[in-house]
Amino acid sequence: MADHVIATTGYRTALAPLVGDLGVLDDEGRPTDVLPRPGLGFVGFRVPLTGTLWAIDCDARTVADAIAEQLR
Repeated sequence: MADHVIATTGYRTALAPLVGDLGVLDDEGRPTDVLPRPGLGFVGFRVPLTGTLWAIDCDARTVADAIAEQLR
């Protein structure tokens, strides 16, 4: 069993086959939250007015902090 999985899906979310049965996706197939469940994080799916790269930076830090906390 894997401790962590990093999946890059390209220009479409394509997450339904991976996590669709977990109830963590909205009607458009996008994650409902950066950390919807313990041990599950999403980076790069938000497009706020502040900019996608800004959101990726924030989300990546949030997910990395959660992984670091889990490893402590």
